[in-house]
Amino acid sequence: MQTPQEIELKLLVPLSSATEALQRLRRVPALRRRASQTQQLLNRYFDTPALDLHRQRCALRLRQTDGQGWRQTLKTAGHSQGGLSQRGEWETAVPAGRLSHEALHGTAWDTLDPAGELFTQLQPCFETHCQRTTWQVRTRDGSHVEVAFDAGQVLAGPHTEHWLELELELVHGPAERLFELAQQIAAHLPVLPCDISKAERGYALAAQRAHQPVKAQTVPLPRQGTPLQLAAPVLAEIQGQLQRNLEGLLYRDDPELVHQARVAWRRWRSVVRLLRPWLPSMPPAANGLHGLLEALGALRDIDVAVHDTLPGWEAAYTQGSADEAAPRQHRWAVALEALRAAAAQQRTVVRQALAQPAAGAYFVDSTQWLYLLARSAHATAAPPEVPPRWATDRLARWHRRLDRLLKQAPGHPDKLHDARLLAKRLRYASEAIAAALPKSQTRRSAGWTQKASAWQASIGLQRDVEQAALLLQRHGAPDDLTGFMRGVATALHQTPRTAP
Repeated sequence: MQTPQEIELKLLVPLSSATEALQRLRRVPALRRRASQTQQLLNRYFDTPALDLHRQRCALRLRQTDGQGWRQTLKTAGHSQGGLSQRGEWETAVPAGRLSHEALHGTAWDTLDPAGELFTQLQPCFETHCQRTTWQVRTRDGSHVEVAFDAGQVLAGPHTEHWLELELELVHGPAERLFELAQQIAAHLPVLPCDISKAERGYALAAQRAHQPVKAQTVPLPRQGTPLQLAAPVLAEIQGQLQRNLEGLLYRDDPELVHQARVAWRRWRSVVRLLRPWLPSMPPAANGLHGLLEALGALRDIDVAVHDTLPGWEAAYTQGSADEAAPRQHRWAVALEALRAAAAQQRTVVRQALAQPAAGAYFVDSTQWLYLLARSAHATAAPPEVPPRWATDRLARWHRRLDRLLKQAPGHPDKLHDARLLAKRLRYASEAIAAALPKSQTRRSAGWTQKASAWQASIGLQRDVEQAALLLQRHGAPDDLTGFMRGVATALHQTPRTAP
């Protein structure tokens, strides 16, 4: 049986107004003179009490359009990469808004539930309501892309979440047409490629775990794989980590979202640097991300000061007699409140940066680059010659350079800063490709990872204290408090460092 395939590019729209988004969309050249259609959609999703479909990465829904007629759709997990997804989909008209077991025959349901036991347990678990505006874009080469803009909400029990989203579905033609259209749209409208389905949003909302921070994930890799075999799956996972944490920042104030977004960017740069000699092309320049990355860095500095660095020194600063301690405690509390207010203001700056088209244009370009990279990895042409120890040889060079920088670092803050950045690169690159290394080389790589991580933490501690003192001064803290933190930083700087 041939599986019907849905190929689409999903783009989150980080704006608060559906009206503004539609106005901008209608200025896109490919859509400007095309008629659009608007419909009201109700989607009702079903699963068993044990969430068997969710665990199998399937979704079963009923959809009603404009209050009339119902269609049943089964979707199965496929391949998703930075917002571009390919998955199985079966759709059938059904009467009276009731699930039809008969309509599932001849689909993936036959394998999922051969005895029909799951079907008898199905019950509604959440709904989505949205206004969908669609355009049909046909190009001269016969390609056909449907553009759908959804302004809606997902409801799971007492919980509700609103979203604005674009779906570019390839009806006919090559996937490149999706990217060409997406690039046009990204020039007029802020977008963020997103691989989170509406079903996934509903499940997360129902479980009250929507927009949690996303950490690095282990991806299956071929043992002793070539750089080209590793590049697409590793970088796709990293891009997903970055984009999911950025999306989370649109909804939540969790400092860990900021941290994991910045970790993802460091991981991306580290792996690209490791694989650079063997990549068929380089990823697009990140000029459009400059403002966003600067805003994230500034917010991370404040978050670290408030939540990590300063709490560890509060007791030392506020100690003393009752007459001394009370005023110090007051000054400490006032200074922390000023930093919390600065963090709230900086989060607004981050969200404003996400709402700029330049950032979205970069993410569309990088998603296309990843798609082409994956296609290169599956090409029939013979790959270029790669040394058998390509990864460990390259990581070993970084390790030797780190040792040299650490020997030069005493009395040279710039060398110490370079050593910290190199330690991060060594750690993130080693972790990312560890599963693909020959077993004989994994212990050596693990040692480098452990050492780089320890140096990163050791050097970072002094940097964080210095940054906390600078932030306190910048936001009006009293001289004795900023002086105290500078003294701590000086003491840490003078403490001899030994290899972790």
